[in-house]
Amino acid sequence: LIAGITPVLVGALLAIPLGMIGAWYRRVGEATMRFMDVLFAFPMVLLAIMLAALLGPGLLNMILALVVVLVPYNTRVVYASACQQRNLAYIEAARAAATPSYKILFVEMLPNVVAESVVYSSTIVGSVVITAAGLSFLGLGVQPPTPEWGIMTSEGRAYIFVAPHIAALPGIVITVLVIAFNLLGDALRDSLDPRTRLRLVKHRRMEAA
Repeated sequence: LIAGITPVLVGALLAIPLGMIGAWYRRVGEATMRFMDVLFAFPMVLLAIMLAALLGPGLLNMILALVVVLVPYNTRVVYASACQQRNLAYIEAARAAATPSYKILFVEMLPNVVAESVVYSSTIVGSVVITAAGLSFLGLGVQPPTPEWGIMTSEGRAYIFVAPHIAALPGIVITVLVIAFNLLGDALRDSLDPRTRLRLVKHRRMEAA
């Protein structure tokens, strides 16, 4: 859980200001997004393996590698949402009232942008859990004697024909956790998206009628 949730939280804390500032200042945004495109060129898992191998095994190094992998994806989500918000009427009204840029970004725009990042972060936790377990499985993540599901699965391979439950139980727990976070992400998306809420309200009214 630490290896799955911590990189997502840290990545979101870095991606939100990066995406918002990039959307507000166009030149900064162009430079930021081009750098993110370079990281996008590498598949998520391969980039995580490369960074973990360079940093060395250990929980902290694995979290740092996963943060670097996740920041481009979350930044792109925040950047796209902030670009849409930048052209809306309430932002134009704030600029016409000579509101400072930092206040527009982190008081006016932030509440309308953060929901996108929260929803995306909750849906990506499952993938991060699988990636973290895979790194530990390969010996690039958490090291014994720290208990970790990837390590348990790896060590259970030696007993797969004698006691298959040793490797199967950690895999089942990982699967259940990933499904739970995916369901949580879907629920957050439905609750935070006003268009989805409107469709649900209309559907309930039609059923009631």
